[in-house]
Amino acid sequence: MLELIDRDCAGRICKWKIDKYEIKTPNICIVVNPNNQIISPRELKKFGAEIIITNAYIINRNNETKEQVLKHGIHKFLKWNGPIYTDSGSFQMFSQGIKDINQEEIINFQQKIGSNIITPVDMFTLPEDSKTIAEKKLLETNNRINSARKIVNNSLLSGPIQGGIYLDLRKKACKDLTKIKPDLFALGGIVPLMNNYRFK
Repeated sequence: MLELIDRDCAGRICKWKIDKYEIKTPNICIVVNPNNQIISPRELKKFGAEIIITNAYIINRNNETKEQVLKHGIHKFLKWNGPIYTDSGSFQMFSQGIKDINQEEIINFQQKIGSNIITPVDMFTLPEDSKTIAEKKLLETNNRINSARKIVNNSLLSGPIQGGIYLDLRKKACKDLTKIKPDLFALGGIVPLMNNYRFK
């Protein structure tokens, strides 16, 4: 649930209730490597962090970590008293050429470990993808979000907006996703653009 606290023109400050936790938006979701926590949760809290994101795919691939997280839950494992957003491994599909990520398996795993916000395995759109390829990836992504919507019930579901560099496809993705009704919308596939300073 999102509660508006204050606004100024197009800017808004809100309270966002995620399960038993509450954070203020806008906010920055801090990335935490589940196998190598550089900064302790106590230090993150000192910096004002309220929400973190970690990678369910990485956890699921490491048998030792996976066993601990399934036993204790993601919050106890990371020693984090706040909402945790988990990613599905879509970026690893892009960056490491991994093709064996099973959508249903990774969705169920995120639910089992107690993730507050779950991400489906969206199709990562590259900046160099043609419009035809970008559209195919968008449609497959939306199909996956739709199938995830049917099985995610105790957590929030993230709906990645794909479409690559084509703004009309991004607009189409948004319109289509409003029918599927994920709990939040995330801009998908922007890391390569940011890495190359293609902010426009």
